[in-house]
Amino acid sequence: MQLVHVMEPPEPGDDRSPGAVLRNENGAMLIVGIFMVMFIAAMLYYVVGIGDTVTYRERMQDAADAGAMTGAIFMARGMNIITLMNLTLASVFGVLIAAQTAFFLILAAMGNASSKCSFPWGIPHCIAAICFALMLPEACNKIDEAKGIVDDAADVTTGVQESVRNNMGYAAIAVVGKLGMDHYDPPVTIPLGAYTPMDLPVQPDPSPPICERTILPWEKGGFPLMSWIFTSMNSQDLADDIAGSCGSSYLNAVEGSAFFLTWVSCWMQEGHASNKLYRVNPDANLGDENFQFHTLMTGEPPYGLGDENEHTERVSVGAWDREEDGGGFWGTLAELSRFSVAQAEFLWDDDGDREDYLWELKWRARLRRFRCTQVSGPFGSICSDRLDNAFLH
Repeated sequence: MQLVHVMEPPEPGDDRSPGAVLRNENGAMLIVGIFMVMFIAAMLYYVVGIGDTVTYRERMQDAADAGAMTGAIFMARGMNIITLMNLTLASVFGVLIAAQTAFFLILAAMGNASSKCSFPWGIPHCIAAICFALMLPEACNKIDEAKGIVDDAADVTTGVQESVRNNMGYAAIAVVGKLGMDHYDPPVTIPLGAYTPMDLPVQPDPSPPICERTILPWEKGGFPLMSWIFTSMNSQDLADDIAGSCGSSYLNAVEGSAFFLTWVSCWMQEGHASNKLYRVNPDANLGDENFQFHTLMTGEPPYGLGDENEHTERVSVGAWDREEDGGGFWGTLAELSRFSVAQAEFLWDDDGDREDYLWELKWRARLRRFRCTQVSGPFGSICSDRLDNAFLH
């Protein structure tokens, strides 16, 4: 009986011949899976990184915009405060106009009585004329007192205006710094505001249009109309108080002229308002650098290491066969991502004349497209048009 030996097939993987190794497909899916996992993980980090970067840039720009708008609002409020001081002093100036008009009314009443003076039947008229003449020194004293009131008020209003002009720029810059650190840290680390003139573009007016603002209603409308009416009425009351018992009938006969005499009185006394009211600088025009506020926010991107957001050891653009990062264009681009800029302006929001700027409370603020401050010097302008065009916000 012959025995037949049946050979069993080798177990998979037992064949270690070179040809078998080349044909072996074991673990192929595992290798493909490893690469797929690496790719998906990289894509996940990529998406997360883009999201963090977008959020960071949006936050930085919000900080810059908010800072610029806040600074411009502060400057606009400063201009409105200066305007309010002008209006306040103009109202006080009405006291001087009323006193001068009262003097003219006493003088007119004296003339009215003198015109009726005759002997023997007009002796009462002569006595009234003498009485009014004796009241003229008191009327002059009222004018001097009114001048003192105007001077005292001017000391206060001009003091406020000078302080606002010199310090509002510093206050706006300080508020921008506090805003950045209180509400936008992180990512903001250094919030800066800039108002290059530092002082508001206003100055004392050597020849203010005080009469146009107080008693000429056809010049500026509502406020001068009411001021003219009340000033005329106050002058009549003051003249009555000064005249006393001299003869009210003579004064009543000329009180209707008070509305005309207030104009004459204002023109006589308008020089007393010289340099006590403010105007916008003649060389400052709306929209120029005198009315612009800039901000520069410096921050740290959120993709550093650890709780301290450390950036000395992190993933960066590399260079072939070098230990340090790539630098150059990519390094510059990374540094630029740390900064965000914005610009806002304060303006007089009306179509009126230039001389109206500090007589109506219409100063407002708005954001503008960023423009570098043009500063001339031995090295030329600090910012170029090319850099300006790089900022679209």
